Amino acid sequence: MSKHTKLRPPPDLYRDAEEIEKVFRLAVRETLIMHKRIGNPIATWRNGKVVIVPPEEIEIPPDPVAYRDESNLDAW
Repeated sequence: MSKHTKLRPPPDLYRDAEEIEKVFRLAVRETLIMHKRIGNPIATWRNGKVVIVPPEEIEIPPDPVAYRDESNLDAW
């Protein structure tokens, strides 16, 4: 392989990207619910800084699996 050859992800990764993103969003949502339920804060990035969000202020995004219309995921 020459030093000018660009590495590309396998085509299957592109085909599965939508499903991978949906599963990732669901995992994040479930983690946020768990943190809020048991009273643990979360760390997030806002305006270029790390911010600790108390459990009562954690916002739960919509369930990505419940939405068939992908435009509803813009709330993320």
